Amino acid sequence: MQNRLLIKLMTIGILVVLVGCGDINQLEASQPPLDEIENGGQTEFLDLSESEFFKNTDETLPILTRFNDMVVGKGSLMSPAEDVLISLQGYGDSAERMAAVEWLAFLESYDQDKVIFDSIMTDLAELIEVYGEDPHKYDQISDMLEWWDSELYVEYGVYTQEMAEKLDEIATNCGLSLQLGEDIWQDIGNSNEELFRVVGTGDFLGTSSSVQGGMAHNSGLFRFVGVSDLSILRDGHYTFESRPKGIFYNMYSSISDMDIFEDWIYETASGVVVLIASSEHNSLIFADLPNSFVNISLLGDTAQALEDFADSIDFSMLMM
Repeated sequence: MQNRLLIKLMTIGILVVLVGCGDINQLEASQPPLDEIENGGQTEFLDLSESEFFKNTDETLPILTRFNDMVVGKGSLMSPAEDVLISLQGYGDSAERMAAVEWLAFLESYDQDKVIFDSIMTDLAELIEVYGEDPHKYDQISDMLEWWDSELYVEYGVYTQEMAEKLDEIATNCGLSLQLGEDIWQDIGNSNEELFRVVGTGDFLGTSSSVQGGMAHNSGLFRFVGVSDLSILRDGHYTFESRPKGIFYNMYSSISDMDIFEDWIYETASGVVVLIASSEHNSLIFADLPNSFVNISLLGDTAQALEDFADSIDFSMLMM
């Protein structure tokens, strides 16, 4: 218990440096952007300016949202100030996205000079130095941190009572719960069958994709790395994440330039409408399902390749 407390307290310091941005850049980090290909030992830069890279294949489909409707804030210490953060939980006026907008706006205005944070970290370091060798004193450390409440706020980088109360207020107003208690992650292995068993779904990958490894969280979130064997894809590697609705996760992705992305709505073979956003470097596919929000990251590719890939995922199996 004592070691756990110290680890959690120090984790707060790390999370605050991230300005509450949880898994920021986690999509991009898993897939290094590529703007060149190897051809017989020669490097060729891809020129997509004259291609049909971003066609809207069906103008009759309703425009449910646009990529810009996913922006929740601007860059943090983990990314340049001109970068924007996008929601990984929902579109437009969804409760999850609006909670993210409000929380990030609060963080941007709160303790800007980090005087409060630096003071708390100084006091914490002194407490650990004084009581570090005496396990009976750990409760005194916990008692001095009045905002500490069953580890509830660790995932949000909260370090004062005022921050905790604001987070509670936002979650309540948006009708959301917070990511509660202890993190429990389960390895989903590297087989499709094990993935479906752990997350409790039917086969949503079919025969064209194979799981390379991933984790499932006790809150219902799961993520994995997969490989598609569709030959039309520039690179078959992708990351897949599904987050249950009703919980406010402190997770975003950083985008350096929204203007280089083209986005369009596409109805997949499974009958689920998705949003596809792609640049020469990266592509993102989002599915707003009744009980969860899915985001998939892969390399930039042609519109046809991305639509074929979206067709290979049976999103309807995630709705059962």
